[in-house]
Amino acid sequence: MQNAVRGRAVLMLPTWYPGPGDPVAGVFVRDQALAIAAHNDVTVLVLEATTPSRGRSEVTVADDHGLRTVRVRAAHGPLRKLWLTLALARGLRVAGRPDLVHGHVFRVGAVAAVLGRLMRVPVVVSEHHSLFPRRLATRTDLLLARIAFRGAHVVAPVSESLREAIEAYGIHARFRVVPNPVDTELFHPGPRAPGDEPVLLYVGRMAPVKGVPRLLEAAAELARRGRRFRLVLVGDGPERAHHEALAARLSLPAEFAGSLERAEVAARMRAADLLVLASDWETLSSVLLEAQASGLPAVAPRVGGIPEALPEAAGVLVAPADVAALARGIEEALGRDFDREAIARAVRERFGAEAVAARWDEVYAEAERVA
Repeated sequence: MQNAVRGRAVLMLPTWYPGPGDPVAGVFVRDQALAIAAHNDVTVLVLEATTPSRGRSEVTVADDHGLRTVRVRAAHGPLRKLWLTLALARGLRVAGRPDLVHGHVFRVGAVAAVLGRLMRVPVVVSEHHSLFPRRLATRTDLLLARIAFRGAHVVAPVSESLREAIEAYGIHARFRVVPNPVDTELFHPGPRAPGDEPVLLYVGRMAPVKGVPRLLEAAAELARRGRRFRLVLVGDGPERAHHEALAARLSLPAEFAGSLERAEVAARMRAADLLVLASDWETLSSVLLEAQASGLPAVAPRVGGIPEALPEAAGVLVAPADVAALARGIEEALGRDFDREAIARAVRERFGAEAVAARWDEVYAEAERVA
């Protein structure tokens, strides 16, 4: 378990975090915690919606990928908030007094801001949520965001486009953009077996915001033109059955691989020829960074933080929500000769754990100066 103090003691409070019920939820937050833990003593305090194994609440401590992880659970019911508050207090005692509190996403960031004030320690809030650029924030969301961002000494959106979207609501703070890191030990280029047909790969949730129907329609258009390829879709979610039915109606042979372990996703990326995304919005897109770390070029829409993460040397940007533009982008990318090693090297220099950890050192030091 990662306990030896190197630098400051950081208490991290995530909104989403991998757990037994959902091993991929918020995996990018754990990647960030692991990067930060290279220079600091990090404890992750997770508030979980799962029912305790016994009693009204429980607090457990475990090693999660080398991170000391304190999980707090409270029973459902009319007194859930009371049990959760009592369990949170127990969890904080277990976690110990930090030098700095780091919340992820404004909802838990508001809790982090209150805790920081009570403990008289600096507060940093990371922001990943797409509801700001999608203009979906409710009055309650905005109230919590203002509490979180005004109470934080530094607010760190993952992209410039997300910062601009937050400011468009009239919310201002000491913003410092810090991207999510990519695990370059897991995602890296490797030998590839030549295939008869190029492999188009999608990785992500099967949810409306990901625009998978547009991807399927674009692929079907290419198939009608005689372009040969294999289409592989990795991921699961509420729209999977709908997507499978659409692929059948389009007479599009597609492999729906479902949810895979990250090591298998990395292997699929190394073996593929092109990552294809069709999202309505992405604050940054960890999948896009993981693909590039694997040397895999991409085609993706010009939305959110994607243009900040996909340089011309690594792929093709296309107009958003446009099936024809996506099909043309795939065709263009398949006709280019990408330098996969150069793609991986560039993303490692910008988004690798060491680069992101150095950025967090700067942000934490700034938060300490202004606290």
